[in-house]
Parts: sequence; structure tokens; C-alpha cells
Amino acid sequence: MVYGSGLWFASQSETALELYTNPLGGVVGIGIGLSGMIVVMGAVGQVAPADRRSTAFGFVTVAFSIGMFIMAPLYSI
Repeated sequence: MVYGSGLWFASQSETALELYTNPLGGVVGIGIGLSGMIVVMGAVGQVAPADRRSTAFGFVTVAFSIGMFIMAPLYSI
């Protein structure tokens, strides 16, 4: 809901300046943050054994970071 509302408000911008200066970009970021890594961490926390849970969380964090690092240049192509 948060992500969708941020996108809707961004779509109402009539100029590029409005889009860039609109603080609702933060709303989109919060929406993505709430729906992305948190859901995966919850799932990993349920299936990982207690003694390996912090290692599993570390791998998930690394995977998200590498994914962002690799995908950002690919989207610009």
C-alpha cells in the first residue's frame, strides 16, 4: 500500500522538476524497504537452525547488496 501510494503520487507529477523534488520518493523507498528484505529475513529466520541463523541472515544481506550492485548498471543499458 505504501509503495503503491508513492507511485500513484509520483505519476501525478506534471513536470520533471515536480517528480525530482517530490518528497514522496521517500514513501516509495519506505514501501520497497518494508516489502523486500524484511519478508525474506522472516522466511530465513523460520527455516534456519538457531545456531546458524546469524550466518544465514548475513548471506541474505550479502545477496541483496550484490544484487543491487549488479542490477543497477544492467538497468541503465
